[in-house]
Amino acid sequence: MRKDGQALPLLGIVRAAVGASAEFWIDVRRDGIPTFRTTTPVLSLNREEDPS
Repeated sequence: MRKDGQALPLLGIVRAAVGASAEFWIDVRRDGIPTFRTTTPVLSLNREEDPS
């Protein structure tokens, strides 16, 4: 897919659960128009600390 492997702004998470496809909105074009993406089934989730 377009811009795979690049860090992109995450606009929102619709669903993220182990055993199901993740669904989220990202800003691929960097113009504020959201792109909807899904993944293959999620194998694990890890919480990351907010860097701010």
